[in-house]
Amino acid sequence: MGFEKDKLERKKYADILTEIINKPEKYKRNSDSDSFTMAIDSSWGTGKTEFLKMWEEKLKEQKNENGKEQYIVISYNAWENDFSENPLETVIYSILTNPVFQVTNDKENGKDGIKSVFETIIKFSKKALPGGEILQTGIQGIQEVGKIMNRETCMDDMLNEYIDYKEKLSKVKKMLEKITNQTKIIIMIDELDRCKPLFAIKLLEAIKHIFNVKNMNFVFALDMTQLSYSVKKVYGTEIDAAGYICRFFDYITKMPKPNLENYIGYIMDKRKPIRKEIEVSSSDPNYRFTVGDIKWDLKDMLINFSQVYNLSLRDVNTIYNNFLVLEERELKEIETVEGYALYLYFILLKYKNLELFNRIFITNDVVEGKEADIEKLDHCSWIKKETIYEISENRKIEDMHFKDEENTRYRIRAVNKNTTSYKVNYGLSRGQSYVKKFNTHTALSFCFFYPDLINYNQIKEKTLAQHIHEKLELFDFEWDKQ
Repeated sequence: MGFEKDKLERKKYADILTEIINKPEKYKRNSDSDSFTMAIDSSWGTGKTEFLKMWEEKLKEQKNENGKEQYIVISYNAWENDFSENPLETVIYSILTNPVFQVTNDKENGKDGIKSVFETIIKFSKKALPGGEILQTGIQGIQEVGKIMNRETCMDDMLNEYIDYKEKLSKVKKMLEKITNQTKIIIMIDELDRCKPLFAIKLLEAIKHIFNVKNMNFVFALDMTQLSYSVKKVYGTEIDAAGYICRFFDYITKMPKPNLENYIGYIMDKRKPIRKEIEVSSSDPNYRFTVGDIKWDLKDMLINFSQVYNLSLRDVNTIYNNFLVLEERELKEIETVEGYALYLYFILLKYKNLELFNRIFITNDVVEGKEADIEKLDHCSWIKKETIYEISENRKIEDMHFKDEENTRYRIRAVNKNTTSYKVNYGLSRGQSYVKKFNTHTALSFCFFYPDLINYNQIKEKTLAQHIHEKLELFDFEWDKQ
């Protein structure tokens, strides 16, 4: 288990982090702090969640010299819990549901011992958070609240609650220490950067003040940049967001970039394309097509697009899965690698730049030479930017001029089928035309393919953008034919 299925070569990184947790004294910002907090910084979609799962499995496999688990690992997904107004409740629930704490509850504190202790802490924290003023200032904070409320009884009640809270908090720490004296507790907190800003701040504050216990370790997997936006959302744009966040963590590490080629190969092994072979361009100018393995061409396309468009692992996975659906439904008859590249590119745009995607296919207001995500195609091997600009032009298919394999532009006048092949009546100019045969590897202008030609009479009154858009959406729209 653990990293046996690791395709991103991150096992060594996990070993380094484990060493840090085993000797946290070297890395603590504050020597007076008992607990240890670590932040694994990486942008959204780079595999943080999968890494935590693998690391957790590996940690759980390790035993101490007495044959018991060396680590107690608890997973907590912050984003799944940010519906709560009090994040402390949800963290405590994750702890209480761990079997180790349930045993401790029965043996050391009576049947409802831990539960009643945590209930007191939660009750008080609702009054003390999100600002944490009472937790941070103690008696002085209570006195200030009393002055504002102008009620002596209010101050007395809150003082009593605060004293009860401190006693219960001390009890919780002692209970935790009974466990951490024998083993380390590691709480892995994922996706904090995706939470509502206030929830994220409250969670950090709560953990800082409540769980300061020796051998208690908190590992946060997050995007520091996104979390900085949350801090500014709560405290204003003038705050030093990076400085504010850093004070919560003893150690901040940047997750290494993954081996993209290995990952793409891994997801393609799990879900292979339907087609095994496809016509690809030949280096021989006299023979333009040759049979190739589409798997390797798709892999090269995905690597190329990922590098040019800075795709995350999650982006790659989403784009590839959606492409496989499109291949099964719409691309079976396309037998050229150019066709696969074209539709793969448009799926990429749909998920990475929806605004440009809509301007290509709906509003048709693309400005040639001014669209960054089209101009980047100069760095891609499989598709030309001129093809995309041509598709975006608001012209009917029957009015368009296509290039054939000799790079000559013609207008299609009619398509007729005989027993062996299809024939295209190309119009050179008014009064001139000639008949050209085509087959399954035809790719006119790298955007009009064999299945488009055999259905020419049904689609010729649509614009090329409308026709391609319908394929991408797996749906025939009722276009305005005016």
